[in-house]
Amino acid sequence: MGEAETRAVINLEHPYRLGVLHGYPLLINEGDTLRDAGVEFHDLTMIFADEPARMYADDCCHYTEEGNRRYIERVAKVCREGGAAVDS
Repeated sequence: MGEAETRAVINLEHPYRLGVLHGYPLLINEGDTLRDAGVEFHDLTMIFADEPARMYADDCCHYTEEGNRRYIERVAKVCREGGAAVDS
């Protein structure tokens, strides 16, 4: 996230903040557990990690139009490739 996007979308007082900070690592770990059990699972939590353009519209995980487009493209790619390793 760029500096401007960070200022616009990171809210240290957001009521979901602690749930995200504590919950996402647990969810990511459970995704690894599913994969280890042979379940086709794709973790897209870092889909925009290297993206300089703004992808988040607000402080509550909603994407911009471009963010939605890129997310949909990634999901479609996973589906087209039959779950090939495209995890983020």
